[in-house]
Amino acid sequence: MTSRTQKSDIGLVIAAKHRFYLNGKILEVKEGVGSQRRKIFLSSRYKIKQNEEFVFKKMVTVYSTRDPDFKGKEKVSDKEIEKAAVDNSKKLIKLGYDKLFEAHKKKWNQLWKQIDIVLDGPDFDQLAIRFSQFHIYQMTPVHDERLSIAAKGLSGEGYKGHVFWDMEIFILPFFIYTFPKIARRLLFYRYRFLDGAREKAKENGFKGAMYPWECADTGGEVTPKWGGVDFKTGKPQRIWTGELEQHITCDIVYSIWHYFQATRDYDFMYNYGLEIMLETSRFWASRLEYNSKKNQYEINNVTGPDEYSEHINNNTFTNYMVRWQLNQTIQFSEWVEMKQSKAWKKVTSKIKFTLNELSDWKEKADKIYIGIDNASGFIHQYEGFTDKREVNLLKYKGKVGAITKDYNWEEITQMQVLKQSDIIMLLYLLGDDFSQETKRLNWDYYEPKTLHDSSLSPSIHAIVALDIEDVEKGYEYFERSIRIDLGDNLKSSWDGLHAASLGGNWQAVVNGFGGVRISSDGKLRINPHLPEKWKRLRFKIKWQNEEYCIDITRNTITLKALSSMRQPLSFVIFSKEYLLHHKQVLKVTY
Repeated sequence: MTSRTQKSDIGLVIAAKHRFYLNGKILEVKEGVGSQRRKIFLSSRYKIKQNEEFVFKKMVTVYSTRDPDFKGKEKVSDKEIEKAAVDNSKKLIKLGYDKLFEAHKKKWNQLWKQIDIVLDGPDFDQLAIRFSQFHIYQMTPVHDERLSIAAKGLSGEGYKGHVFWDMEIFILPFFIYTFPKIARRLLFYRYRFLDGAREKAKENGFKGAMYPWECADTGGEVTPKWGGVDFKTGKPQRIWTGELEQHITCDIVYSIWHYFQATRDYDFMYNYGLEIMLETSRFWASRLEYNSKKNQYEINNVTGPDEYSEHINNNTFTNYMVRWQLNQTIQFSEWVEMKQSKAWKKVTSKIKFTLNELSDWKEKADKIYIGIDNASGFIHQYEGFTDKREVNLLKYKGKVGAITKDYNWEEITQMQVLKQSDIIMLLYLLGDDFSQETKRLNWDYYEPKTLHDSSLSPSIHAIVALDIEDVEKGYEYFERSIRIDLGDNLKSSWDGLHAASLGGNWQAVVNGFGGVRISSDGKLRINPHLPEKWKRLRFKIKWQNEEYCIDITRNTITLKALSSMRQPLSFVIFSKEYLLHHKQVLKVTY
């Protein structure tokens, strides 16, 4: 079957071969062609007697004009992809199903040796983390840096295959610590579409590069402007995320820096990462609004990660991440200029960058308004959040979207209710910036106001709960997260699996219970928190070109180097307080 997409003109061929066996002997194929609405099919009928063995083998080859085989060709005809599909099918048919299946098993066995997480606890927990890892890997276009991971992966048509911040913040860490080369390809996807981000910034009256909230094949913004009908007004609901959810630009830079810290891939940073950091920082410098009365820079009319709050001013998550990005870009730029002048000149001459811009960013970064009460440590979600109406949320807890049956969208935006908490996310991403007291204070305020109507929410709450030593609550949120796609509500996955929550499950285990995090000074920190139901947790990670196995029990933490050590273990920080409190013994093996 040969077809072409209507707008992008991508050719697609599906070649299928059916074989039927009776008692080990191949049968003559008797196929009839049938069709129904939007369906075409083959049917084949055979009579089978009791105790006879009937085997049906179907082998399918899929080719598209976007495949690496045709990379570099300006135009690929239908005949070319048809020939490639048929020729490949003939080779596979000669090999036979059994050999192909053995090759498949061999490949997955190799993968599981690299990524498997073993936990001594409830069987469902073990099943769930492997389910998450399997789907994260199989939905990833490991062969092609022109593609990324959609919000529903390859499992459904929800969100039309668009790429969100889900990829960088929730899914990418899995690859950073297990398959860093794949992580690099996924980040290159953002570099490939840097021109699209530049175009969006220009269209909105800004400088530099402004990444789209939803990205597809052009690099431009593809977020739909209208959604479902408001049940009270009877009118379509306006979708503002494409215009207002601008924090994705910071999220991409954060993921680039995360990747660089874990891999020390200077080549990527010199050729791609630095340019993205400079161009997106240009955007933020032009996006900041100066308040002369308060002598501060502000960011007004945005939406943070919590999409129940629209058109808000000085969203702390956004403002804080912008300040972090500007400062990180300034520091890295100064280092590259001093240590790698050729790389610096290459990038800056390409984008016509001047050192005056760095000076401007320094001044602006120092004056970005951050809504934190210095005396108490309370962090404001955004200006005016605490002044909004409070509602008893108990009846909506644990029922995704239930609040929308009682209140329309406009009413929800005027309440102290969160789809997911911006502040909890901030406490996770930049946790070293905040004290335990600050984390606990803000957890106690925002956690009861969060409905977790986003599948992205429970896994992050699990990790932050562990950060404040509430292991029971952390495990409770982990259990909630792993049941988003594996729970009783099978309808939750009708539009596809929740790719971000699958990545969040991995982070909850490795970064949460396993305690693997990068400290603010770029060192690896291991501070585990095993839940009551787990006796042991074992997993592998890659860190700066070395591979390690981390094995955690109730009384030991074992760090085993699996590759030849080329660096001292001074890069690892173990929490002395944790080791003493839990009477754990640290073992390091080579």
